[in-house]
Amino acid sequence: MPSVYKIFLILLFACSAWLSTITPPFQSPDEFEHITRAYLLGHGEFVLDAPAGQSSGGEIDMGLKQYMARFTDLPFHQSRKLTKTEIGSAKQITWAGNNEFRPALCMAYYFPAIYAVHTTGLFLGKYLDLSVDTSYRLTRMLVLLSTCLIFYYSFLLFNPPALVLGLLFIPMSLFQFSSASLDGIATAIAVFVISVFMRIRIDGEKAKPYLFPLMLLAWVLIASSRLQLFPIILLAAVATYFYLKRPLYLIYVILAAAFVIGWQILMMKTIVDGRVQLGASSADIVSYYFTHPLHLIKVFISTLTDAELLRGLFSSFFGLLGWLDTPFTGREYIYLLGLISSLFFVSLKPPNGLQAKLTSSLLIGVSAAAIAIVFFAMLVTWTPHPATLIEGIQGRYFIIPAIIVAYAMNSSIQSCGLFRGILVLTLLLFLGAYSFISTEHLLWDRYYVPS
Repeated sequence: MPSVYKIFLILLFACSAWLSTITPPFQSPDEFEHITRAYLLGHGEFVLDAPAGQSSGGEIDMGLKQYMARFTDLPFHQSRKLTKTEIGSAKQITWAGNNEFRPALCMAYYFPAIYAVHTTGLFLGKYLDLSVDTSYRLTRMLVLLSTCLIFYYSFLLFNPPALVLGLLFIPMSLFQFSSASLDGIATAIAVFVISVFMRIRIDGEKAKPYLFPLMLLAWVLIASSRLQLFPIILLAAVATYFYLKRPLYLIYVILAAAFVIGWQILMMKTIVDGRVQLGASSADIVSYYFTHPLHLIKVFISTLTDAELLRGLFSSFFGLLGWLDTPFTGREYIYLLGLISSLFFVSLKPPNGLQAKLTSSLLIGVSAAAIAIVFFAMLVTWTPHPATLIEGIQGRYFIIPAIIVAYAMNSSIQSCGLFRGILVLTLLLFLGAYSFISTEHLLWDRYYVPS
C-alpha cells in the first residue's frame, strides 16, 4: 500500500477521534437505538420483544437508560447547550445491575451481528466496572478503530480511487465515523466487499481462497442491516462465476441472499414500530405496490421532482449534523460540492477495454439499484399509506452508492500521473482540512457556545 493511503487513514482516525471527544453522546440519528440494540445483543437477544402497546425492544441496564436520559433533550432543540455541571453529572452515572424495558424502534429490523464491536465495547466497560460514560466513549473508539482497520485491509487489497478518499472526508462521513452509529462500520464493510471484488477481478483463479467467503460474510452483515445494499450480491455472483470460475459457489451466494430475504420477511411480520402510523403493515404495502406499479412510478416521480426534498438530500449528503438539526450556513455546501466535483473530474478515468467497461457498468448498475431500494424501503416502512411523497430519506444513505460509482469511474492517486496526482492530493488536502475545521466549529457552536 502506498504511504499516502496510510497517512490518509491516520488523519481519518485522528480527525474522527477528535470530533468524537467534542460531540455529546447520542447525537447521531437513532444512536439511542443503536446502543440499545448493541446492549441487547450482549444478552443474546436477536429477535426483540414487543410488549402490549409498545414498540419492539428489550430490557437494558437502568444506569445506561439513565445516562441516555441526560441527552434526550438535545436533538431538535438547537438552543439547548450543555453545561460543565451537566457533563460532570452524566459522567458519574454507573451501571445499575438491574434492567428496564426500552424500545429499539427501527433497529429491530437489523440482523444484530453487525453490532459485535459495539457490544464488545459496552460489555468490556461494564465488566471492568467503568462508568457508563467511559464505557460509551470506549465503544465509540473501538468502533472507529475497527472501521479504520477494515479500511486499511481493504486498501491493501485494492488501492481505492481518489474520490473514495474524498467521500470519506466530507463532514457527514467524519461526523458519523465519530459516533456510535452503524454508518462508519457499514461503510468500511461495503468498501471491503468492493475491494475483494476488484482483487478477485485482477487475480482471477489465483485469488486467495479465503477472500470469497469473507466477501460473502461481509455482504450478509451489511445487507441484513442496510437492505439498500442488497444489490452488491451481484458482485459476489460475478466474482465466483466469471473470475474464480467456480459456478458451484453460486449455491453459497443464493443461500446468503435467501438468509437476508428471510430475515427481512420475518422482521416485517414481527416488528412493532409505533412511531409512524402507516395505515397498513409493511408487507401489505409491498404487495400493494407490486400490484399497482403505476402508482409506484407516480410516487417516485413526485418525490424526485420535489425541490424541497432534493435540497434536503443535498445538504444531508454533505453534512446535516446532529439529528438532522444542525446545518451549515449555506456556503459550506457550495464549497464542498465544488471540491468533490473537482476531485471527480480530475481523477476521472473512463474504462478502457471491454472487461473494464463491463465492470464499470456492473458497479454503476449496483449503485443505481441501491438508490432505488432506498426510496422503496422508506416508502414501505416510513411513509403513511397511501403515499404522495416518500418520507424519511436522508442524503447520507447515498454515500455508499456514491463510493460504488467512484470505483467504477475514477482512478487511484498513483494512477493519475505526476501532474494530476499533485492536483488530486492538493484537492484532497483542501477538502479534508475544510471539512474537519468546518465540522469542528459547527459542533462547538451547536452544543457548547451560547447563542
